[in-house]
Amino acid sequence: MPSKSSARLAALTVAAVCSAASAVVLTTPAHADTVRVHDIQGDTRTSPLAGQQVTDVTGIVTGVRAYGSSRGFWIQDPAPDADPATSEGVFVFTSSTPKDVAVGDAVTVSGTVSEYVPGGTSSGNQSLTEIVRPVFTVVSSGNPSPPRQARRALGPGRLHRRAERLGQRAPLRPAKYALDLYESLEGMTVQVADTRVVGATDPYTELWVTVKPHEHRNQRGGTVYGSYDAQNTGRLQIQSLDQASGFPDANVGDTLAGRTTGPWTTTSSAATPWWPTSWAP
Repeated sequence: MPSKSSARLAALTVAAVCSAASAVVLTTPAHADTVRVHDIQGDTRTSPLAGQQVTDVTGIVTGVRAYGSSRGFWIQDPAPDADPATSEGVFVFTSSTPKDVAVGDAVTVSGTVSEYVPGGTSSGNQSLTEIVRPVFTVVSSGNPSPPRQARRALGPGRLHRRAERLGQRAPLRPAKYALDLYESLEGMTVQVADTRVVGATDPYTELWVTVKPHEHRNQRGGTVYGSYDAQNTGRLQIQSLDQASGFPDANVGDTLAGRTTGPWTTTSSAATPWWPTSWAP
């Protein structure tokens, strides 16, 4: 089992402007009409390209989900735009265990943009933008995934106490609403540091942490519900990407020391938001 001080690879995302582009060079030529990841994600909750075919979308593989019902991999564009409302990452749904692709691969992906709603459209859950029925090509391997400057840190100063506002097509306001911030990071690599555990490790290799240590804390070190207007916007779930045997066995009040890093995914409910992430050693 890794030590608590070791860095952890997880599955989290980014928000706000990436200050510099990666040195990674993708050999696919760029054209004015080339669709980028941020074009797929757009600046609203659902993709402006939902239902449409996209071709040769470029990115670096940042995580591979090898088990469960939602298998696939995440890619992140190494050359982001300057819009804090548009995510630079997206999940590529392969249905079966992805083969011939690994973290650090530069790839081009073609497929259909889809909005997946966990539990079905009647559940009230927030949708996840994906590329489905993909055809992908590995251009190169061993690239930074993603470059350090593209990783976004989540902490108390980044998260508003208000969780969300209504409107699937309303422009995101990540500086005002926590759920908008998380949506703007969907599919991107993020990191959290020295997080307190507020939900113990369960049999499914999941645990809950908070990135807002003073938010509604109880005597055991857990987090209690505040109110509709002051929800627990810092509460996140960490999951394993590959059923790793070294997943932390943690209890409420423990601390995951060091950095937990990885691609961010969300299956948030509009009424009771929660933001699952994934972890691997």
